[in-house]
Amino acid sequence: MSSTTVTETSHQAEPAEDHTATMLRAAEANHTKPLWLQMTRLNPPLPNPRCTPHLWKYSEIQPTLLQAGQLVTEKQAERRVLMLVNPSR
Repeated sequence: MSSTTVTETSHQAEPAEDHTATMLRAAEANHTKPLWLQMTRLNPPLPNPRCTPHLWKYSEIQPTLLQAGQLVTEKQAERRVLMLVNPSR
């Protein structure tokens, strides 16, 4: 019984690389980026914190939240939201 082995030559591999490069240029032209090339940076194997933890106490921010709800109308802002901004950033 004989078997046949097929090997890929570099000539066959080049078109796939060319297509990938073309696709990456098209992605950049459309202001998009491939997530698979960013995953190591965005989701590292170990935590790499740049901020220190901060605790927002509701009792301390509640007066400002309520005041924002009273002073800012729906015409001024569809959603009246105060973001929690870490002071170490």
